[in-house]
Amino acid sequence: MSLGADDRTTVMAFLGLWLDPSGRSLSIERRDPVVRDRSSFDVTVRVTGPDGHGEDFLARLHDGGLVVEAGVVGLGPTYRLTRTADDRLVPEVGMGLYDDFEEDLGVPWAFPLEPYRRAPNGAER
Repeated sequence: MSLGADDRTTVMAFLGLWLDPSGRSLSIERRDPVVRDRSSFDVTVRVTGPDGHGEDFLARLHDGGLVVEAGVVGLGPTYRLTRTADDRLVPEVGMGLYDDFEEDLGVPWAFPLEPYRRAPNGAER
């Protein structure tokens, strides 16, 4: 199954470099130009903290948002990004199957949850 025009537009809207007020950067890049189906596409999401440490994750499109697999696929946790009308990415953490006893839900790098803004042209991670 291939992506429809609306889905391709949604995917393209997420690509690029995003920054949050705490100094984290979020880079969403295409890994593979071939999109295999409606629910997944090969992009790498790299979250880099103010200290320069970064982690790479795979993501999928779901209900118009981007769901980042931040743990074991299917078990969680997930890092969901929703794009707003004013071109921000609002993050939220979806608890994994075994993360209910951890204060940070298994993704300490995700907190504090602050909206990302698209980086100005020429900005570096």
